[in-house]
Amino acid sequence: MHETITTKQKEKIKTRLFITAFVLVPVTLLLVFTYYPAVKLVYYSFSNYDGLAKTPEMVGLYNWKKLISSKELWSTLFNSFYYIVGGCVQNALALMLAIFLNDKMVKGRKFFRGVIFLPFILNGTSVSFMFRYFYNFTKGPINIALKAIGLQAISWLGTESLVNWSLAFVCLWRYTGYIMVIYLAALQSVPGEYYEAATIDGANGWQKLCHVTLPQIKTIIGLQMFLNISGAVNVFDVPFVITHGGPNNSSMTLAIQAIDYAFTYFNYGLASAYSIFCTVVIVVLYVLQNKVFFREDK
Repeated sequence: MHETITTKQKEKIKTRLFITAFVLVPVTLLLVFTYYPAVKLVYYSFSNYDGLAKTPEMVGLYNWKKLISSKELWSTLFNSFYYIVGGCVQNALALMLAIFLNDKMVKGRKFFRGVIFLPFILNGTSVSFMFRYFYNFTKGPINIALKAIGLQAISWLGTESLVNWSLAFVCLWRYTGYIMVIYLAALQSVPGEYYEAATIDGANGWQKLCHVTLPQIKTIIGLQMFLNISGAVNVFDVPFVITHGGPNNSSMTLAIQAIDYAFTYFNYGLASAYSIFCTVVIVVLYVLQNKVFFREDK
């Protein structure tokens, strides 16, 4: 009897250790690689840390005052607007493609899904270099095609009023297929009984879309809009590789600016403030999005 009880106790200890290990490992990783860096980021934002000093000198709100009073910050923040607009178009286009390619009557829909999804699996840097070549003023295929039909070449990356739209299009081209696949999965999770009931009630295709499809995938749409907003504020690779913020900083983004302050000017304090400001902007935009577009009907 004594041996049986001991065996049960050993099994309980093994089970508890097993569960503790499964909980402890991810929690430890979360604390070390997420919360600790976040706390350090806040700490550095109140210092003049240059990346070399062992003990950063605390400067209080100096970095934040310099950040908020900088005209550069607000012009850079406004550049995110182009990517947000592109993200809205991207979501609408991806949803329309998903609805179209979800129809079993469409022939070759699997092929078209793969073709549209293909840009997402390409390396971001490769895509950026590819479009930098496409947008080239003298040798780019786009301008060559314009000249072939008798139009003038356009400086897509050298014109301040065009450069951000050109860069936003690159993001739209790359991520539309990815969002389309997510919407496809959401559409396929809508119960068919809802559409059958709507058909019995005499609803047409447009009414089914507005009163069945969209309400059922409303949460997914909200999630994708949030991801687009956060991506627009934090966009880095496309403008960094193609223009590095040019011309005249007209395509500068918050992420590029933070990187420059950290690794070009070695001002980690101001770079940390920029990074925190990005997070604040994303949270504010997310709250506004939910209030304006996804509030619950009373």
